[in-house]
Amino acid sequence: MQQILAAQEIWKTGSITRAAKNLFMGQPNLSRSLQELEEEVGFPIFDRSSRGVRPTVEGLTFLHRSQEVVQAMDSLRQIYGSEKREPVRILIPQVFYAVGCLADFLAQEARKSPISGGSLPHLNMEQVPADQIEERVGRSEQTLGIVRFEEGRKHILYDRWRRQGLIWKELMRFPTRVTLSKQHPLAKRETLQPQELYPYTELRGQYDHISRPELEKNERKVLTIPDRLDQLQMLSQVPGSYLWTGPMPEKVQHLYGLCQRSVEGAVICQDVVLMRDPRFLPMFTRKWMQYLRVWLPQNMKDTEFLGKKSEVEWPGEGKSGKEKNNGQ
Repeated sequence: MQQILAAQEIWKTGSITRAAKNLFMGQPNLSRSLQELEEEVGFPIFDRSSRGVRPTVEGLTFLHRSQEVVQAMDSLRQIYGSEKREPVRILIPQVFYAVGCLADFLAQEARKSPISGGSLPHLNMEQVPADQIEERVGRSEQTLGIVRFEEGRKHILYDRWRRQGLIWKELMRFPTRVTLSKQHPLAKRETLQPQELYPYTELRGQYDHISRPELEKNERKVLTIPDRLDQLQMLSQVPGSYLWTGPMPEKVQHLYGLCQRSVEGAVICQDVVLMRDPRFLPMFTRKWMQYLRVWLPQNMKDTEFLGKKSEVEWPGEGKSGKEKNNGQ
């Protein structure tokens, strides 16, 4: 590879002297490296003259083909190299379990090698609208997304993703519920009627993905709070506030003095992991997916976990997701 890269630089500059300068090596060393490469391929790659160097006919063919090798190596380094320029990307809607699960996973990884705690990956976990998650996952093989949708849209979305060549892994199925303070007047009730929420203030996020039961045509008091942690503080401190959510980890509820209650007629939703091809995800992301699968049942209750029912295997389990989806 070093010889190929050197030949590419000579071709680019048209000069062994300039190429040696750009590669931070002496001209004699570069000339020797080129001579060894030419002896190995069995023909001169360049014609030398006082005006510089030009590729021979055979050399030009070799340079074009070796250029493909360089590009392939760059692609491999980008996907598997230890010094990736692009961060690991995990895109989420407004779900309260993703950050908690990630924090537990990072803590576990750091405990495995406490001296090299700085080796944890450059990571971007972004909260974005659902339609953007699908679009951005479709553009990048190294981006993972969690998508939340109403169960009635399941077959429409699955068909669309299949046509786009995307892979998905079902996480869980659950009825939407309300989260409120343990001091809330409705907290003593296990199941609520929608109309019981009329007098109280609903908190909403910037990218709201939760469907609510129809509350007839009553005007509702709504307060938009974009940050998830600010929402939790508001719930614990503002009397009478509530938030429509999916499942929330029990330790988060305990930390903020919250509880979750079922609502009659609540919409059934589903969470899935969406990706282009699990084979191209960074190792860190694949390990986190496996961790998430075990973490969810241990940290959330009243939720149907779908890990064993999905069409697609998790990374590392038998056939790849693409093979499953293509019916091979």
